[in-house]
Amino acid sequence: MVTHDEQQKLLRDFHREPVWSLGVVLKCAGCLLILICVAVFGTRTDTQWETRDSAQTDSGSAHHQQRASVVESKSGFDADQARLEAQSPAPQSQAAH
Repeated sequence: MVTHDEQQKLLRDFHREPVWSLGVVLKCAGCLLILICVAVFGTRTDTQWETRDSAQTDSGSAHHQQRASVVESKSGFDADQARLEAQSPAPQSQAAH
């Protein structure tokens, strides 16, 4: 139990602390500011990851297109080479003799 003297002392000390209510308001404002910062920077980071992912996807599709172009060029080259060899069998047979 708190005696009457202790209660009076606590009440006097409490009334001498006008900064206490200001402190509570500042703490709440600080917490809200932290939450807002986390939300803003979290959103900004998600956007950066999405941009990076889409850039990698674009890079991957460009790489796939380049690879397909190389394969197509090689198959065209092989077809041209086979056609030329079929048209001129004489030089190969003379070289074998």
